[in-house]
Amino acid sequence: MKKIKDLRPDGFDLQSLDEELASMTLIRALPAEEYSSFTSSLLLKDKLDKAAIHQAFVTEDIHRRRRAIDMPALSSAFFTSKIPKSSKSQVTCTWCNKSGHEKAQCNKKDRDRKRAQENTQFHSKRRPHNANKAQEDSKDSETIQESTKVTEFAGNASARSKSPLHSSPLQLNADFHWLADTGATSHMTPHRHWFKSYTHCKTPVRLANNTIIFAVGVGNVVFEPVVDGKQVRAVEFSRVLHVPDLRSNLLACLYLTCNKGFTIFISSHTMAFRQDKLTLFTASIDSSNSATLNGSTVASEAACCSVYPSS
Repeated sequence: MKKIKDLRPDGFDLQSLDEELASMTLIRALPAEEYSSFTSSLLLKDKLDKAAIHQAFVTEDIHRRRRAIDMPALSSAFFTSKIPKSSKSQVTCTWCNKSGHEKAQCNKKDRDRKRAQENTQFHSKRRPHNANKAQEDSKDSETIQESTKVTEFAGNASARSKSPLHSSPLQLNADFHWLADTGATSHMTPHRHWFKSYTHCKTPVRLANNTIIFAVGVGNVVFEPVVDGKQVRAVEFSRVLHVPDLRSNLLACLYLTCNKGFTIFISSHTMAFRQDKLTLFTASIDSSNSATLNGSTVASEAACCSVYPSS
């Protein structure tokens, strides 16, 4: 019992135990065969946080319903494009006049085209070709430098590890809580399914170790705050960057104060975010001086319209 007690994290109480048991009950209640890979990914998490487990369940449900809608269309497309074996032998290629394949699948056509390209390159003048190539390389270099010009910073955030889950839409090895960050220049999240609106982009983001990763989209995310133990009206975070390689969800504090008219009050354990003398949401400060927003993020399909569009 002493060893078991020593393994408890600081602040572990009966409520924490209940939440951990609830998380395990949710996981164990899943059908073993159908959800085996999903269950394994959840058990790989360092901490069985009830909010994170619940968010993962919501996300998995959304993706399964989307796949169920998309599968009939994909199956239909595959069926219509499939050529019956009996008809393959009747197809004649218009390039080599051989049967059994069409012009698009003709290997001789590809070889003839490659040979023609090689002959053209051999007979072209080398000097102008090299000059044009140098100009193209110079333009490509300028384009690369321009595309990697950093305009956004992620404060002290770090990138996610390249694990087998890295390509998963669930992003289970990324956090589900929002961190109030004074070093971030914009709100950022790795979770695509949180976005109520979305526009594709390619924006470089510099991490604390000078590593550059890219935001691939930008849009709005709906957050449901909990203030003094009660859920209050939702707020909508605008201009949130979608950064898939990011580990954390960052709320840019200085962006709110400089551009959205927010006033932030900080005490030893709490941050209060106020606008027009109204506290819209709060963050709890833990022993490591990290401030985590109190509340939960709304998945895109459940995002409501009755929000404060101010953050």
